[in-house]
Amino acid sequence: MIIAGASKSASEFAPGNLKTHNLDKLDSIRSLDDNWNGNGAPAFSKAVTDRIESLIRDLNIQPEIFPTACGTIQLEYDNSHKDHMEIEIGEADQAEVFIIRFNGEETYTAVPVTSDEINRLAGDFYG
Repeated sequence: MIIAGASKSASEFAPGNLKTHNLDKLDSIRSLDDNWNGNGAPAFSKAVTDRIESLIRDLNIQPEIFPTACGTIQLEYDNSHKDHMEIEIGEADQAEVFIIRFNGEETYTAVPVTSDEINRLAGDFYG
């Protein structure tokens, strides 16, 4: 599987360009067919990709985005404290949020899939 622009990490893009990069990457994700990973992963539903597009357009802090084998798309953030946050979004009204702190502490929660909620999470994460 090749995703357009996947060779660069989020930190290599200027903030305005990261949104464009994410929208381009999402277009590549939209074009993936069933079995895109060679292990039977399904193609991505229009509902999921449209939801992610709407979020990307409204997010104050752009994440890195990644397709998952279960038909969801993951938003990932890393802060200067070396903490990592993953937000997995599918067709459900709730997103799964997993945070791994530098000290090894892990937290999991579910939040509504809205740009306001993701903006709040990212703002808190970058503090």
